[in-house]
Amino acid sequence: LYNIDYFVGIPVTYQWKGLTIMGRFYHVSTHLGDEFILSHPQVERINLSYEALNFIGSFEPTQWFRVYAGGEYYFDPDPVRYGNWGYMAGIELYVDPDYTGLPRTVAAFHIKGIEAHDYEPSYSAKLGIQLWERTLLSFDFYSGFSPNGQFFDDEISYWGFTFAFLDL
Repeated sequence: LYNIDYFVGIPVTYQWKGLTIMGRFYHVSTHLGDEFILSHPQVERINLSYEALNFIGSFEPTQWFRVYAGGEYYFDPDPVRYGNWGYMAGIELYVDPDYTGLPRTVAAFHIKGIEAHDYEPSYSAKLGIQLWERTLLSFDFYSGFSPNGQFFDDEISYWGFTFAFLDL
């Protein structure tokens, strides 16, 4: 089973001291594998697709704390029931080794809601440590509606570990 999501956008960002404002126009489309659809005609194919205008404001008063919030408008969504409006907000904390003697610690919490789900929030959280200069090991949690386009109406929860390379 292949669910492929495409996200293509053009951001414009302005930063002044600890304040960042970003606006972007982007396109999202998702495709469930054609081979699967051909062999399972009973599966409804949802060809989620839309263009969106998104604005996010971020405030970073210190190097260890950031809060952000924003909204977006979806143009001509397919299917129409996806709706036209969405929001997002979050917080990030970074604790450097100078204060704890431990590796750099990262904690983040994010919520997102869309009109199709009556703005009910989906939650994601991350708690991790930076192992080396450009690597992060984190525990991740998600609960809410699926972020995978074809399955946007399905409620899911999961947790897991991520090993990521940063800024490469």
